[in-house]
Amino acid sequence: YGRALELNSNSSTYYLGRGELWQMLKEWQKAFDDYSRAIRADSRCAKAFYNRGYILFLSGDNIGAIENYSRAIEIDPKDLSSYIYRGVTRMKVGEFRKAAEDYTQVIKLDPSHKRAWYNRGRACRKLGDPEGALRDYTEAIRLDPNYAEAWTNRGDMYRVMEDWERAIRDYQKALEVAPKDWSYREQVESTLEKLRKKI
Repeated sequence: YGRALELNSNSSTYYLGRGELWQMLKEWQKAFDDYSRAIRADSRCAKAFYNRGYILFLSGDNIGAIENYSRAIEIDPKDLSSYIYRGVTRMKVGEFRKAAEDYTQVIKLDPSHKRAWYNRGRACRKLGDPEGALRDYTEAIRLDPNYAEAWTNRGDMYRVMEDWERAIRDYQKALEVAPKDWSYREQVESTLEKLRKKI
């Protein structure tokens, strides 16, 4: 990329490509700088805004991340990744309604996007909408019956609603479909054991 940039120092494509190489190497500042150069070369380079937003998200600059994801979406309103990550970032800062709106947009663009259904379910839960959360977790499960996190979160909703039998069923299914080294396995097993004592 260095030689190509010497020949054409205003190429957003080359800066974007070099930035992605730096990002793969976890050289975050160098990647960020190249994405910024790509934007200076082409202010409509949506991918550079998205990538820069991701680096800001990783560094904890949630406001900066949201601004960059928003700019990417302005340029490319069908950019699913920017909606997803803006939603994730909005969840992190407590903007649950706006996060749900981002996930809804992804679902409109791609109704088979299981992660958007799952994440919108999480946003609904935070907004105090258990029916909405159940609906969205159920759709995520329909799209991917091996989605352990969706089974677990739907089980959590049933537990909150004191529907013990359905909660137990969902937790059991989560344990059945999850990999052996699943990081939530012990937590789900513990919750399941407590529920079994209730019935």
